[in-house]
Amino acid sequence: MPYPFHSKKIVVFTSRKVASASIRRLVYKIEAPDTDFRTWRHEGPGATMSSSKFKDVWDGYRKIAIVREPVARLVSCYKHRVAENELLWVTSGPDAEKGRENIIAAGLSPSPTLLEFLRDIDRYAALSPNLAGHLLPQQYFLGPDLSYYSDVIRMEELHKLGDVLGKKVPHLHKTNSEKKLDSEIVDLCDKIAADDIQYLAEYYRQDA
Repeated sequence: MPYPFHSKKIVVFTSRKVASASIRRLVYKIEAPDTDFRTWRHEGPGATMSSSKFKDVWDGYRKIAIVREPVARLVSCYKHRVAENELLWVTSGPDAEKGRENIIAAGLSPSPTLLEFLRDIDRYAALSPNLAGHLLPQQYFLGPDLSYYSDVIRMEELHKLGDVLGKKVPHLHKTNSEKKLDSEIVDLCDKIAADDIQYLAEYYRQDA
């Protein structure tokens, strides 16, 4: 997803659950500080920035990619899209209860533990396009080759992006993904995030 800072000739690419909301807010603070954020977010340039299609249209811009450790990203997705919302992300408004009923009808827990969620992640994703979109691999958002970028910054070092832009990056959705996971959860996460683990091996080398 490209987030352009036109005044600085910089474009930042990131993925869902990789500080995208924080970077979007930073674009607003730098590029449109005198505009109402809600209007900008839903009707103005901010509404069209989050394209998930990779396009080579940024000639003359410094291109920066933000990446995240794959297992931490997966756990964060569970925490913010499942556990904290009790799966009401399936539908919203008056249809929220119907979404919950659909989960139960499918034989799934409406409030799964992390282990339960990982074991049936494909079935949960099938019930929620929103969740499925957040589970797409980072390569989907960043493109096939990270050498396209001038800089690749790990999310754990997001302050480096702030240094480049001259403004601190707000962290809007903090997640304690560093909690030690048991071996079965780690094995499932490694399997689910295998594509990302390989894609980001240079930046997040797995312990032998």
